[in-house]
Amino acid sequence: MKMENKKDTTLKELGTIFLIVLIIGSIFEVGILIFAYINADKVECNFLWCTFTSGDIIETHNSFRNITQTSTSISECYINGNKVNCSETDKYIREFALE
Repeated sequence: MKMENKKDTTLKELGTIFLIVLIIGSIFEVGILIFAYINADKVECNFLWCTFTSGDIIETHNSFRNITQTSTSISECYINGNKVNCSETDKYIREFALE
């Protein structure tokens, strides 16, 4: 009987210590968030996190180069085993569908 009482009190003490540490950690985290919010120049938040920006914000615009890339592809089209012009496949499909 005494052994179970001692085990129960030990678990209660560990639970209490865990809760105290959890509360202290939560207060510390909230303090960090408040400090960051107060000292930030710009705050952007969504459902998961907040982004705090402070200091000089420099926007740079990069110049873009237009790059033209030419590629060649070769296609061979067959309808009913006969080689046909690929650009005219619609004509052949309509022709064979009517038959």
